[in-house]
Amino acid sequence: MQVNMIYSMILIITWNCFVPNMFASNLFTDSLFTTGQSHVAFSVFKQINSPDFFTFDIALFHLSNLNDIANISHVLTHMLRMPYYPSHDTFNKVLYSCCKMNAMPQVYQLLGLMVVKLGLESLSMFGFYSLLSSLNWAVSIR
Repeated sequence: MQVNMIYSMILIITWNCFVPNMFASNLFTDSLFTTGQSHVAFSVFKQINSPDFFTFDIALFHLSNLNDIANISHVLTHMLRMPYYPSHDTFNKVLYSCCKMNAMPQVYQLLGLMVVKLGLESLSMFGFYSLLSSLNWAVSIR
């Protein structure tokens, strides 16, 4: 109940031409995801004009916990169009979420996209090879 009141207050504040700073938006989005209001949190995420790395990381982390592949793909596409890349832990979480949902074409597409975006040299620092071995383990237990 309190989350809906806070969301209504933020909408009223936004209508009065006050834009909350990124820290407040990230905190609000994280609290909405944590309290189980993922649809509201995702709508707040879409309303953020210029999201930063933490905005994307928060959304990916929570959407991976929910195994919401459609919204994960939307957030990742938006994130990679900007100069941001997921953190190692978040990237692992997204891959495991896709493996759990038996979405292997999306996993290979995501891996290919990361190879193209980052290059093989950067991926070695990103932990790509350990990630591939853990991905093979996840595929084998499926």
